[in-house]
Amino acid sequence: QIFGNIEEIYHLHLTIAEQLDRALNEDACIGSVFLANATELLRVYQPYTKFYDKTIQAIHSLEKSNSRFYAYLKICEHKSELGKQHLADLMIRPIQRLPSVLLLLERLLKYTPTTYADHQQLTNAIDKLREVAKKLNEERGKTEKHLSLFSIVNSIDNCPVCFH
Repeated sequence: QIFGNIEEIYHLHLTIAEQLDRALNEDACIGSVFLANATELLRVYQPYTKFYDKTIQAIHSLEKSNSRFYAYLKICEHKSELGKQHLADLMIRPIQRLPSVLLLLERLLKYTPTTYADHQQLTNAIDKLREVAKKLNEERGKTEKHLSLFSIVNSIDNCPVCFH
């Protein structure tokens, strides 16, 4: 499946957005919202991040082998609601989301006085999200190494035996 668990990622972000709205309306700590969701962010992002490269390869392969899929992508690329972007460009968005959130939280922390209750919560949330991002990057690196190894093994298995 090309889209993996993107719907699950989307729903988690909707939940986080709702929690942020409530936090703002109740003068609660924004950092606590991200702290509360860090484990879930790791859980839902792991499979998506892990197989992102394979997903992009599958999209490009389908584009080349299936003319209807290619035509459909070209139609979609011209739609303004998709930002006139290729599907592969849109698929990177979830992977870019966590670093973007981290940058926003770091900027928010910069302008949050140390006397505010949210200052420590933001600091903790940033640390936790950095940890999540690091784990996702490590996991992606492991997957890339495994896929590379499988590719090498497969090429050896398919190597023709030549006797002279």
